[in-house]
Amino acid sequence: MSKSLLKSLCFISGSMLIGMLFACTGNSLSPVEQAEEEFASGRYGAAQSMCDSLILGSEFSSLTVDELCRLSILTSQLADLSDDDANMALATRCMQAALQREPDSVLAFVHSLPADMQSSTLFIRQLTRTIDPTCEPGYSLQLCDTVCQPDTAGLY
Repeated sequence: MSKSLLKSLCFISGSMLIGMLFACTGNSLSPVEQAEEEFASGRYGAAQSMCDSLILGSEFSSLTVDELCRLSILTSQLADLSDDDANMALATRCMQAALQREPDSVLAFVHSLPADMQSSTLFIRQLTRTIDPTCEPGYSLQLCDTVCQPDTAGLY
């Protein structure tokens, strides 16, 4: 074999190896991001299946507060599409777990959302607090500007 042919083969093999490595690492989405992508693409059944496995599976306790909040929103959106109360129960379960871990992080997450999304979380948080009044202590869920204000009277 000539040197130029050998170099060409090495270059082609190296290029293929690099391409394969990028292909393998290209899908670095978290399971929650994958479910959101499925929903955004109109594949609601796949999004539902992914949400169910995340919320009802063994991974639920290892989800971050951010992931729990995002799952809560996603399952409430799925509930809106299917008019399914089970999805609202899942949304509430996610919000309850997030609020029990870090209520301030949940409020920061909600405040980072656009106003229309903030208002959609209000119902979930109110439902969560009806089920578990220990969630989100010291905050009054008021609709004015969809912002939570500290409750100075100590009532919530």
